[in-house]
Amino acid sequence: MQTNMNQPKTYCNGQILIDLAPFEARPSHWVDAPKVMRPDGAVLVDLTQTFWDLQSVAESPAEVALTLRRYPGDRGSAVARIVVASGEIDVEGELTPAPEVVRCLEAHYQSAKH
Repeated sequence: MQTNMNQPKTYCNGQILIDLAPFEARPSHWVDAPKVMRPDGAVLVDLTQTFWDLQSVAESPAEVALTLRRYPGDRGSAVARIVVASGEIDVEGELTPAPEVVRCLEAHYQSAKH
């Protein structure tokens, strides 16, 4: 999804903002690590210090779903859904507290087949 965003992109009628922190993991191998926030600046999910690349975003009025893939991309993607009203986060069917999102994503990555 590699982009060079100067401003966070808005979703769910402006209730969710997603900012990307692109970095070059290896020559010509880019990772777009996302940070998901509310308009007041409250951070819901911060993956900017990880190798999780935002592949796509799907939104509905009630939630935003992030399809993520861990660099180097040798395993399948994971989906993290964020409920707009409550801020609840579901990673691959597991309700996950915000501080545990990275751990849950990593566990999913480790259990995924090559």
